Amino acid sequence: MKDNGPDPMKRYEVLDQDDAPKEVPVADTDTVTRLCKITEGKSFLTMEGYANSVPGFSQYIKSVAESGDVGKLLKVIKSYVRFESIVRGNYKKGQEGFVRFDRSLMNRRTVVTPEPPRFFMEALNRMIIHIAKAYEDPRLIKAVKLIFSRGWVIRKTRMQAAIESFDEIFDSVMKRDGGKKLLEIVGATELKGITLN
Repeated sequence: MKDNGPDPMKRYEVLDQDDAPKEVPVADTDTVTRLCKITEGKSFLTMEGYANSVPGFSQYIKSVAESGDVGKLLKVIKSYVRFESIVRGNYKKGQEGFVRFDRSLMNRRTVVTPEPPRFFMEALNRMIIHIAKAYEDPRLIKAVKLIFSRGWVIRKTRMQAAIESFDEIFDSVMKRDGGKKLLEIVGATELKGITLN
């Protein structure tokens, strides 16, 4: 039997809401998906912990871009897109079993920032839309447009397909210039992070 190494979820079993902003953004897409699952009525974090993760993503994306590490930047943007899709209710739309932010949580300040999750998500989503347009790739532009769509206007199957194919499309497009334009765009974007301890 093949040993795939330690389960990446183990490190998240002891997380509290104060750890979430640092730990959730470093997870890959699959781990983020598992982190946001509700099993037997239980989630890995409190709702405040998930909310705190949003400014954590913003801060980590800015920090990684400043360091010039394209690999880490690709990973965290892909993880953020999956996280956003889940908590906003677009991933597995209409299905139970995942953490979803209600309007109150979206518009309430987090424990670690005076701004609410919506503030950070809107800035990050605008940045990702800008990235897609800058690379002028029709597949990426279409996927991002579907992923960040709101309401039931978009067919669930098309939205889910876009979310599930985002990682592959994003990696493929970024290979064209090794992520050079990506670093420039993220570096020039004003992103806020954690301001309260």
